[in-house]
Amino acid sequence: MRRAAFFLAVLSTPALALPPGGVNPNDAEHLWWECHVQPAMRLGCCREADGHVLGDNDWRTIEKPNGARAYQVHVEAKWYDVPAQAVIHDLRHCGPEPNPAHRAMAKVWYAPSLADNEIVDIQIYCFIAGTLY
Repeated sequence: MRRAAFFLAVLSTPALALPPGGVNPNDAEHLWWECHVQPAMRLGCCREADGHVLGDNDWRTIEKPNGARAYQVHVEAKWYDVPAQAVIHDLRHCGPEPNPAHRAMAKVWYAPSLADNEIVDIQIYCFIAGTLY
């Protein structure tokens, strides 16, 4: 009975997503990625999605028909709209990214939907536009 309860507890525990590959879970950069929360839901960005650093050609600003500014990210050869509620505007809480090479680069936290091991859609949880530091 105890063994069954243990396995049930392990299976029902939510898995946490990760910062970008190569980030040591014990250093300041990992803690920086873990610090961010989705503005709308106030949930940790890494709770449901993996973090990714975006190159200059992998994100863009667009203007909506109503004149509002919005963002798109390029993932696996497709452009995706960033939901307004996912955009992080206030970076004071976590401070500047510890990795100087990535400070001016955009960041996105997303979870892919896969079919036959290919990304068919993504759910964007958080986004930081480049050059905000």
